[in-house]
Amino acid sequence: MTPGLVDEIVVIDLLALFLAVAAVEIIWYVVKKAFPDQVRDLRFFLTFIVVIVPFVLTVCFGFAIIN
Repeated sequence: MTPGLVDEIVVIDLLALFLAVAAVEIIWYVVKKAFPDQVRDLRFFLTFIVVIVPFVLTVCFGFAIIN
């Protein structure tokens, strides 16, 4: 592999990571505003971590792999 290709792959993966973190942060902000009482519940938080976060990561890194 050429060094330029490796650099490009690293940049794309870092952008995917940044996009995933930003998307999770935005989703968490919206959920906090929409369901203020639910956010304090441990089951709701664990469900968010187990369901929403992996889904967002899969989508973002899936796009990075496709690219």
